[in-house]
Amino acid sequence: MSKVKPDKMQKFAMAGCETAAEPFPYKGCGLDNIFLMNGFEHHKTAYGEGVSIANLEELHRAIGLTLIRKAGPLSAQEFRFLRSDLGLTQARFAELLNSEEQNVGRYERGEFEISGPVDKLARTVYFLITCPDDVFDEFFEDLTVRQQKSATNTSQMFERKNDHWQNSRQAIC
Repeated sequence: MSKVKPDKMQKFAMAGCETAAEPFPYKGCGLDNIFLMNGFEHHKTAYGEGVSIANLEELHRAIGLTLIRKAGPLSAQEFRFLRSDLGLTQARFAELLNSEEQNVGRYERGEFEISGPVDKLARTVYFLITCPDDVFDEFFEDLTVRQQKSATNTSQMFERKNDHWQNSRQAIC
């Protein structure tokens, strides 16, 4: 068994399946604290002992959703898991985080501490991409357009109407 403390283990089980006598340490995801309680099967192959895991994509989604809900900051390995589970390159993830590609690599290697805003945005990106509808694409396309438009110097005009502040118009300086 692994040297991970029992209170640090993330245990995953498939509903309706019998629990295994011994949890399986799932290292294939790149995280040291993931243990499968069921949903896997040991078998012999021509190359030795093998393990089959049922519905790997669903397992990875469960791991990702657990990570974005966890208390405390993401570790470098958790940050990398979220990006790789989404199938994003470091360059594309950096773009979505409004960062640089080399920064994403540094976060993943533990060379840079993952700041609070980057942590929250990475969790949000994961959540939005895993949404079942097209909210993600629409949201980020709109955000990109807004960022490009913000290159022009605009004044935001606000006025009070009916006891509420509202943006009344935009004027270019």
